[in-house]
Amino acid sequence: MAKSSDNIRCIRKYPKKDGTFSFHAEVRRKGAKPLRQVFRTLTEAKNWVRSNETAILEGKLPQEIKAGKYTVNDLIEQYETIYLSRFPKRVRSQVHHLAWWREHYGHKLLRDMTPSLLAQAKHALLSENTIRKTPRSGLG
Repeated sequence: MAKSSDNIRCIRKYPKKDGTFSFHAEVRRKGAKPLRQVFRTLTEAKNWVRSNETAILEGKLPQEIKAGKYTVNDLIEQYETIYLSRFPKRVRSQVHHLAWWREHYGHKLLRDMTPSLLAQAKHALLSENTIRKTPRSGLG
């Protein structure tokens, strides 16, 4: 659970050309993308900030819920669906790559795919031989 000190909130008042104001609200959480919204009134902005802070503290942000239900396998399936019809030769050449990711990380939730986990995957790929039984070249 996040502590309130891990969250930053702010509301900025900006003048518009017609003489009215807009209120730009932002709630940031350590290690997450900031949430931003623009409102016509200060009251709306304050209510939005308050409700999002509560959601953060309770761990119920919509983005986190969405990322929490999709896996790497779902992402691969979507990739194949979109690109199979457009670029069938490209997908055929990537079948082995996609199969490796499915086998090793297909069950992982997208939100759990951290930079350190990707570094581990890179290390694992470099330590394995290719489908042709030759050592893999560096991935950069």
